[in-house]
Amino acid sequence: MNWYRLDVHQILADLNTSDHGLTEAEARERLTQFGPNKLAEVEKIGLLKILFHQFMSPLIYILVIAGVVTFFLEEYKDTGVIAAVLILNALIGFIQEYKAEKQVQALKKMVVARARVVRDGKEVEINGEDVVPGDIVLLASGGRVPADVRLIKTIEFKADESMLTGESVPAEKKSEVISEENLTPGDQLNMAFMGTVVVNGRGKGIVVATGSRTVLGRIAKDVQEVGVAKSPLQEKIDRFAQAIGIIVLVAATLLFLVGVLVGENAKDMFMTAVAATVATIPEGLPIVVTIALAIGVTRMAQRDAIIRKLPAVETLGSTTVICSDKTGTLTKNEMTVNRVYDGQKVYELTGSGYDPTGEILEEGRPVHAGVDSQLALLFRIGLLCNESEVFKEGEDYRVDGDPTEGALIVAAMKAGLDPEKEKDRLPQLAIIPFESDRGYMATLHRGGDHNLVFVKGAPEKLMELCVDCRMDAWKETPRVAEHFAREGLRVLGMAFKEVPAEQKDISMDDLQTGLVFAGLQGMIDPPRPEAIDAVAGCKEAGIRVVMITGDHAVTALAIAKKLGIASEEEVVEDLTAKPVDSLTDDEILSLLQDVVRALAVRSGLGQVEPESLTGRHVQAMNDPEFLGLIKGLLATLVKRAGPEGAVRNVLSGKEIETMTDADLFHLVQKVSVYARVSPQHKLRITQQLLKHGEIVAMTGDGVNDAPALKAAHIGVAMGKTGTDVAKEASDMVIADDNFASIYQAVELGRIVFDNIRKVIFFLIPTGIAAIITILATVMLGLPLPYLPAQLLWINIVTNGLQDVALAFEPGEKDVLKRPPRPPRSGIFNRLLVERTIIVALLISAGVVYEFIHDLNMGMSLEKARTIAVTTTVFFQFFQAFNSRSEMQSLFRMNPLGNPFLFFGTMAAFLAHLAAIYLPALQWVFRMEPIMPMEWLRIVLISVTVVIVVEIDKLVRRIVASNR
Repeated sequence: MNWYRLDVHQILADLNTSDHGLTEAEARERLTQFGPNKLAEVEKIGLLKILFHQFMSPLIYILVIAGVVTFFLEEYKDTGVIAAVLILNALIGFIQEYKAEKQVQALKKMVVARARVVRDGKEVEINGEDVVPGDIVLLASGGRVPADVRLIKTIEFKADESMLTGESVPAEKKSEVISEENLTPGDQLNMAFMGTVVVNGRGKGIVVATGSRTVLGRIAKDVQEVGVAKSPLQEKIDRFAQAIGIIVLVAATLLFLVGVLVGENAKDMFMTAVAATVATIPEGLPIVVTIALAIGVTRMAQRDAIIRKLPAVETLGSTTVICSDKTGTLTKNEMTVNRVYDGQKVYELTGSGYDPTGEILEEGRPVHAGVDSQLALLFRIGLLCNESEVFKEGEDYRVDGDPTEGALIVAAMKAGLDPEKEKDRLPQLAIIPFESDRGYMATLHRGGDHNLVFVKGAPEKLMELCVDCRMDAWKETPRVAEHFAREGLRVLGMAFKEVPAEQKDISMDDLQTGLVFAGLQGMIDPPRPEAIDAVAGCKEAGIRVVMITGDHAVTALAIAKKLGIASEEEVVEDLTAKPVDSLTDDEILSLLQDVVRALAVRSGLGQVEPESLTGRHVQAMNDPEFLGLIKGLLATLVKRAGPEGAVRNVLSGKEIETMTDADLFHLVQKVSVYARVSPQHKLRITQQLLKHGEIVAMTGDGVNDAPALKAAHIGVAMGKTGTDVAKEASDMVIADDNFASIYQAVELGRIVFDNIRKVIFFLIPTGIAAIITILATVMLGLPLPYLPAQLLWINIVTNGLQDVALAFEPGEKDVLKRPPRPPRSGIFNRLLVERTIIVALLISAGVVYEFIHDLNMGMSLEKARTIAVTTTVFFQFFQAFNSRSEMQSLFRMNPLGNPFLFFGTMAAFLAHLAAIYLPALQWVFRMEPIMPMEWLRIVLISVTVVIVVEIDKLVRRIVASNR
């Protein structure tokens, strides 16, 4: 229900309660009816079920089959390796899934243990779980709200609702009815919500919802119901494994049948087909994927990105949309005064945050506030009409109290005012605290010949009280305040009044006459400089950044423009796309007449009829004014045209509330800023982006973010300000709460995926080449070029070290200049598929040629097979270095740029030499020694794979540069 729209008497009647609270009997009855005031228990999944789930993967099926086959082939070492891979993957998956089951449990920590209520007309303290709808609760500063409460009385009541709304400034609460419809929790100022913290004042209210029916409870339910999105890497590996499994099975069957048909021994062909199958299946892929992801985890941790789930490493690299919170992630979460107006001039303040280092600039020139008494007075009012303090903690400055008041103190310090000295010189005698209904606060200070009243508050409220302001200040102040507001600044007005020295107190009547306007101070939570660069980098990388915040639309849009998320020029250009087409001729004519009237007013002609205005008046406008008018027309056109076909600057939670999922689906691709959103809205936005096929990364820190974090492909929680709920629901935690760290993680994620793809390109061609080679020799009526044991040796010596080494490959220079991979693209792109076919055919042709040549030269079958095996091994050695980059020339890369690959290849080469020349291994693999000239021929044939791939890379680079 919309409790905030109902008056107190109606709520009391609806809940059958009174100011004296419920009786104990009524409370017990309602506790039975509504249940305990706690979040629903999570249905636990058995440990065996979680363990069994780890083996439900096509690639795991292939590994199991390969393990069984190697066991029957008595290749127990291979069997052991495969078994270790299976156990390791199952263990990692089990730990991840078990942790995921504990996500909602963190929500329980948000429920208070005790609550003060009125029962039988008396104040009593009860367990939080025993609170029921209809209870009258008492709230005080420092406590948590025990349930969703409709406030009926407030005294200076403020609540920290950042966990629900994301807004950094505490919400000022009131008890009056609010008539507006479809308000988000952040705008329901006469409501207090379960789990939020009372930071100031006292309140009294009626419990209207408990347990799972509260806003917090609905979030917990959403977290339980939202399915965990499968990572793109998991989907790609599954599809790849299925394809490889089918191809290998068909090829092995074909190999067996062709061999039998041409007269080969059925048993030998069966063993060869099985060995070829094992050689072709990339059984090392799961462990290499795990290693590549683990390397990414380590590298990201060094950049303040802590990975909770391994697939998140790659997922972030394939992200197409990053939905980011504003406060603390894109901004510093430190209010900063950066504009002041003293009634005559506008000044700029440098520096940001609570560090008092900075200057006051007038048109770029530093000024000293002490020289200008009016300017100094403006800062002094902000400093002394204040209930907060700024203190230094270590190397950082902190605020004890309201962040807005902290910003005023810091601004005064930049102006050269010492807070302690000012308080000693003008000690406070009395105070009228701030109330949202009044919109201002006042303090009385002892002076010399007279005392001083200082007032600060909303500019429009103060100007109603000011009667002695200069005419120019009166005239310009509304315009300046509006200009500050359009820049996203929170604007506060300052005023003062002299009173007799013997006056020791102040009342509201003292403020009704004689106040003198002193000026304005405009403040904002500034964007992080590194976040601005990161947003620009995301755009270059083809990633769209979307801001989703609990702040107001004007502030959100101003910050979005500073960050580069929303560009005014881009908006104007995009708005012209379609809206006009949806208007009637009469509507367009009416709109143009409105613009003509506006042009007349801006030209100084006042109100005129459109017919009397000529082009000369338009010519009198300067470019910025004219552009502003055009933008105004476009905005009006968009408003008239409706949501279809128009790019939107900002979408508010109130608008989302009235939209269907279908309407929102059409808008999510066009909106870059969402303001005043509720938890349900954030989840809906995520779900609609997913329906568009986007790979979504969602950042957040509050309880309200948990459902969306879980629903997105990758949830990114904040490490400093993030709640336990957000962290448990996330895939990754940013230790420094900085959007720039996410951007850096994107780069590492792309490197991880590149390396996984390089490993696959390295592994697959040799396996395919082995099957093609065997088929070719059988169809040519030749003996088998490999024995089953030799096929397994090729698999061990070429795939044992190099594939793992490729996981350590450093990133390529253009990794962040490429657009994101298409969400539906496979783990192998067209380029690698074509190149795999080329390489596989080249390897098989080279081996077959060498095998036939050796047989024709009169060599023994064992010697010819030894050379065939060695040629295959060397082809794969060179292929490992080919795999280091898809487009960059091997000869432009440092051969020691990946020392693991270089020395791994050297180790494999020595192992193969041992198999050829050590008698014991010669006997196992039926090898014979190779002569120097034979070595030269092997190298010359196998190096052709480098030449062919280099030509392919060169052609593709030329084609790409000519596009």
